[in-house]
Amino acid sequence: MSIEAQVEEFTRRMIDYHGFQVFEDFACLIEDKEPFPSNEGIFLWVFSQKRMRIETKVEKFHTATRIRRMDEMLKIPEKEYKKIFSSIVNYLKSLKAIGFEEIGKGVNLFGKEKVYNVQAGVNFFENNLDALRKFEELTINNPIIKFVEAQGYFKLKNRDSLLWDSYFGGKAPTKSTTKSPATGTSKKTKVVATKAKAKAKAKAKATVKKQPRLISTGSLADKLKQIAASQPDSSLDGDARQKAWVKHVDGLYKQVKAWLSDSAKSGHISFNVQKVTLSEDNLGNYEMDALELDLVGAHQIIFQPVEMNILGAVGRIDVYHRGYNPHKVMLLLHDEGNNKFHWELWKGLKKEAQQPFNNDTLEALLSQWIES
Repeated sequence: MSIEAQVEEFTRRMIDYHGFQVFEDFACLIEDKEPFPSNEGIFLWVFSQKRMRIETKVEKFHTATRIRRMDEMLKIPEKEYKKIFSSIVNYLKSLKAIGFEEIGKGVNLFGKEKVYNVQAGVNFFENNLDALRKFEELTINNPIIKFVEAQGYFKLKNRDSLLWDSYFGGKAPTKSTTKSPATGTSKKTKVVATKAKAKAKAKAKATVKKQPRLISTGSLADKLKQIAASQPDSSLDGDARQKAWVKHVDGLYKQVKAWLSDSAKSGHISFNVQKVTLSEDNLGNYEMDALELDLVGAHQIIFQPVEMNILGAVGRIDVYHRGYNPHKVMLLLHDEGNNKFHWELWKGLKKEAQQPFNNDTLEALLSQWIES
C-alpha cells in the first residue's frame, strides 16, 4: 500500500476510533447537537483528497453562524466563546512544531489578529511516521478539545490508547543498518539479508510501474498544454467565481419556489430566507441567503450554503430536515465550462448516490423525509 493510501486510511479510521465525526473530503470535527445538521461542528482538521494533505480551517470558528450556534446549543455567550481564540492559536503552534506548514493569506480570527491555517502533505509522513503518531496525540489532546469538554459538549473515545500503535505495529520504520565484518555477522545472515533486500527492491520497482502517469513524454510546455486541455473551459476565478456562486444559489432558490408553487398556493408550504455568514480562506467573510421551507406537519427543510470550492465543485449547499439527524444531503454546483453550470444531489460519495437535481428528485426527497 502506498504512503498516500496508508495515511488516508489511517486518518479516516482515527476519526472514528476517537469518536469524532467524519464528513466531506473527510473532516475531523466535533459534531453539533440537534437541531443542527450533523455535518457541521467544531473543525479540527480536514483530509483533502484533492490535494492529498491534512489541513486546518480555522475560519470556521469565527463565523456568525458558529457563534450563534454555540450560544443556542451550550448557552455560551459570544464573549465567553471567543476565549477559544488562545486554544486555536496554541493548537496551530503545536501542529507547526511537528512539521505542519502555514498556508493561505491568513485569517483575521475574531478580529483579534491574523492567524494562518497549516497543512502537511501525505508525503511528509513517508519517512516520518512518528510525526503521524504525534499528530494523533495532538488531535485528542489539544486545547480545543479541553475547551469543548469543559462545556460537556463532547466525550472523547479511547483517550488512553492510540490507533497508531495497532495500525503501524507500535513502531515507526527505521533505516536499515549494515554491520561490518568485525562484528562477526555470519555469511548465512548476509545472504538472507541480501536476498530480502533484492526482493524488497524488486517489489518496490513493480509498485512504481503500476502507478498511473498522466503524461509520460514531452517537454514541460507540452505537458502544460495537455493538462490545460484536460481542464473544464472555465475562466472563473476569485471574485468572478464568488459572483457565479451567489448568482446560481439565488437562481436555485427561485427554481425550488417555482417547482413547489402549487403547494405554496394551497398553503401547504411557505418560504423564509435568513442570512448566513460564510468564510473563505482567500475571500474573507461574506453573507448569503439560506432558504427555509416550512411544510405542514411542522416539517422544516433548510437549504444552507456552506462553502465554495468543495469536492471539486464551485460550491456546496447542505439540505437537511431540521430535527431529523439522518435526513441530510448535499447539493453541489458543478462548472461544465463555457459558462455552463448544473446542480447535483449527493446522498453520499459513491456514484450511485449522486443524481441531477430537478423537480422530480426534489419531490422524491421531500416525500421520503416527511413520511419517515
